[in-house]
Amino acid sequence: MEDLKFDLDKLREMKQKCSDLLDGENGIVTTQNKLKESLEQLKIDWGTAAGEKFFSDLEMDWDQEVAQCKKYVTAVSELLDVAIDKYGEVEIEANNLKIF
Repeated sequence: MEDLKFDLDKLREMKQKCSDLLDGENGIVTTQNKLKESLEQLKIDWGTAAGEKFFSDLEMDWDQEVAQCKKYVTAVSELLDVAIDKYGEVEIEANNLKIF
């Protein structure tokens, strides 16, 4: 069994990291919301021509960019679910093998 080259614990750990990245305290959405709040406050506080120029040049659809990141992380998370299930089955079968 120790010759098998996969580690279910590591796969589960990676799955948890994906979940944390999506929904955790410092996850994508929380970070996006904090960034938006900070930029809005900066926009209010920086009421000069330089501030106006900065924000006119800062044209980025944060929601779209974050949605794209979430899409990729979600896809990786789903693939990890499949890998965990399949490798779990392989591990069970390997443990049940009897070599004569």
